[in-house]
Amino acid sequence: MSALHFNHQGSSTPLGNPLSDVKSLSKLYHSFTDQQWAAILYVATIHTWIEVASDLLEKEVLASLTPSDSWRGPRDWRARKDTTIDQVVKEALNDSAPEDSTWRYLYLHDNDITPVIILGVIYADWKATRKRSRKPKVDTNLEDNLDDGKSKKNVDNVPMSKLNPEEMFRSWAPAGKELYLETYKEVKIPTEIARRIDHIQRKKTEKRKKADKDEDDLRIRKLPRHEQSPPTNIHSPSPAQTSMAVLGSHIQYNPQPHSQQSQSQQPQSQQPQSQQPQSQQPQSQQPQSQQPQSQQPLPLYLQRIENWKKWTAYEKFDMTAVELNEALVKVIGNTLCYAEKLGPSSDSPVRVDPMGPKTGVFAILLGQTGKNLAKRAQATFKDHEFSLPLSHLCDHGLDLVEQGDKLSMEYRQGIATTWFAPDYYLVLMGSTFAKVKNAIEIARA
Repeated sequence: MSALHFNHQGSSTPLGNPLSDVKSLSKLYHSFTDQQWAAILYVATIHTWIEVASDLLEKEVLASLTPSDSWRGPRDWRARKDTTIDQVVKEALNDSAPEDSTWRYLYLHDNDITPVIILGVIYADWKATRKRSRKPKVDTNLEDNLDDGKSKKNVDNVPMSKLNPEEMFRSWAPAGKELYLETYKEVKIPTEIARRIDHIQRKKTEKRKKADKDEDDLRIRKLPRHEQSPPTNIHSPSPAQTSMAVLGSHIQYNPQPHSQQSQSQQPQSQQPQSQQPQSQQPQSQQPQSQQPQSQQPLPLYLQRIENWKKWTAYEKFDMTAVELNEALVKVIGNTLCYAEKLGPSSDSPVRVDPMGPKTGVFAILLGQTGKNLAKRAQATFKDHEFSLPLSHLCDHGLDLVEQGDKLSMEYRQGIATTWFAPDYYLVLMGSTFAKVKNAIEIARA
């Protein structure tokens, strides 16, 4: 608050601490415009949501437990059937949801269900609180509209105090919505819900991949029939092939001795130049005999491979490890990373994910390379989970290559992979690959 300024009679004056006395606070109050008041309401509301979200998520996990969980052990969170949070998650994942659906909008922004679940538990808590404190004189029609979450009434001229969280978000300007979609990442997600989010993301990704594969198969089946069938005249020799065959059989079965052949062929070399085209005619026809073979279409399975390469937009991009690391830090920032072993053994592969949803980057380290990463993070090779900054992961890659060595990043089917010999694989999703590649090209320019 000490950095706030107010505009009074055309001059900008620092307020200092506006809570020091009522005069300063009054000046601050009267200095705000209508647009600034709206921004303050956005910031204050989102700040409150972020503060209470973690506790509400923990309560949701506890409420979803069943008696069998006491002996079965912890499991992934699942929303209780027909509850508010269950309904909003289903609507967000429904491809046929209404176009003005707030929950669908939140999910499609980054193809991430996390902001839906956070606002969903806040909305569910709001409904539970309203039911407990409902007064007899409250307009029941208005109350029903607020509680069912299905009626999309006009919220433009309704005070924010009378709106539920979903309607409040829907009434905001784009900047307010973007602010929530940026700050929700600060909420600490319980492990049970985080695992469920990962499961939902994997299922949706598999569904998209299957849809893409079905579309590719359909394209292949729609290829023209003449491209799929071999040529009808593949066994019929051409005139050039016939003449070469006759000439070859004549030379092969000529009964004259070798000495006589050389003598009979010697005068031919002394013939006038006008007859040279006849002696050279077979040589000029030899390339023509190969021409039909080069024009033959590829077999069907090779055609499918070539078509697949075109449709998957295969691309290979070369860079150095230093260029890659600098671009990664520029794109996603030097954030903390979460490392987890993918098996019980000390030699199990280690997966490393930058913290925060939808970074579009993860790494896989095998064997001793994974153990060395744990040491760099001041963890032991027996630790199943540990954290480290992205800069440590980048330095680890630099240790595996010689300075100036070129790395190749291969992009295919929406995924780009880079290999640091011997056991380090870096994987980038399509959008992140494009950003990293662009950052490298800008740095080179």
